[in-house]
Amino acid sequence: GELIGSAKTASWKINAFQVGTGVTSDDSMFVDPDTDENVLPAGSDVVFVNFEYTNISDMAIDVGLSFATPDLRSVNWKWATGQPGEYKSDAFVAQGVTAELVKLEATKDTQVFSVEPGQTIARAVSIAYEPGVAAQARSLRLTPVDAEGKLLHDLAEETDVQVTIK
Repeated sequence: GELIGSAKTASWKINAFQVGTGVTSDDSMFVDPDTDENVLPAGSDVVFVNFEYTNISDMAIDVGLSFATPDLRSVNWKWATGQPGEYKSDAFVAQGVTAELVKLEATKDTQVFSVEPGQTIARAVSIAYEPGVAAQARSLRLTPVDAEGKLLHDLAEETDVQVTIK
């Protein structure tokens, strides 16, 4: 995909890539309360954005499945809830990405993934396709876990990632 945004924290470099577009397979769960119309009906155009997280620290960082779920929203999105997109995994597979955290080798049954220095993991999202419109992954929270998979909120790092959809 094409690089459309980036950010850094103390331990992570985040790159956002626009990888492609598609259409929604179903109506979203969101209805505009003023018009009673679905905000993203089946057949709506969506864009897929892949967020890559590279460990730029000098030590391995353990993460879990809930690590870094981007809440990408267009500047035109006027509601407090997250902006809907396509959610079916086959749509992501068709773009060569996944909405699940790209899995590394997990330790036993704990679902803990160790990200070594210089190693990159990724997770994609989709939202309504609005070419030329800015969007933001708001308060992207990067929360590591301990060896048992418990979230270490006191070690979390947070940033915003600004992007412009092509």
